[in-house]
Amino acid sequence: MNAIEIFNWVRDVPYRVATDVRNPDYCCLTKPAMLQLMLKSAGIKARRRICVFRWKDLQLPKSLLKLSTRVEETHWYIEVFIPSKKSWVVVDPTWDRALKGTTWPIAQWNGKSATKLAVKPIKLFHRRNPHRW
Repeated sequence: MNAIEIFNWVRDVPYRVATDVRNPDYCCLTKPAMLQLMLKSAGIKARRRICVFRWKDLQLPKSLLKLSTRVEETHWYIEVFIPSKKSWVVVDPTWDRALKGTTWPIAQWNGKSATKLAVKPIKLFHRRNPHRW
C-alpha cells in the first residue's frame, strides 16, 4: 500500500471508544498511532502531535455535552514529513467515512498537503523529539 491507501484504510476503521477492555478502541489516540506505525513500516516519517479542544466546538447535542465532566480535552493526530516540500503536514485520520454527513470533518489526504484536523484546536503541543511519544 502507498501512503494515501494506508491513510484511507486507517481513517475508515470505524471510530469507536471502547466501553470495556474486551473491545478495541479506535479513537483519536489509537488511529493516529496506527497510521504512524503503518507509514513508518512503508518508510515514511511521521510523528505524533497533541492539541487541546473544547467539546462545545464539536457541535454535539446538548444532552451529550452534559455527559462530559470536562470542558476541554486533548486530541491526538500526526504530522507526516513530505520530502518534496521539506516540511511536515498535519494528517488526521480520526473520523471515518461512514460519518459523512455529520458536522465532523472527514479528512481527505492527497499525500502532499495537510488534512483538516478532527477538532478545532485551542492549543497545540510540540516536543523537541516527537518520535518519543
